[in-house]
Amino acid sequence: MATFRNRSGKWQARVQIKGHAALSKTLFNKIDAERWAKQIELEMQKGSYTNLVLAERTTFAERLRPSALQKV
Repeated sequence: MATFRNRSGKWQARVQIKGHAALSKTLFNKIDAERWAKQIELEMQKGSYTNLVLAERTTFAERLRPSALQKV
């Protein structure tokens, strides 16, 4: 289920579905927030949602570090 709130002129959408971590995003208008939330809800319900938060935070240098330590 998605909830929406106005924060300093921007809209925050929060999607919370049982079995998944809560996810939120701030967008410029309510229509975009509703569209984003609906898309995430559908993906979570279908089982096709992939949380990209960790991937987005990982830098290329961090990805190279473990492979540099591995010996072939």
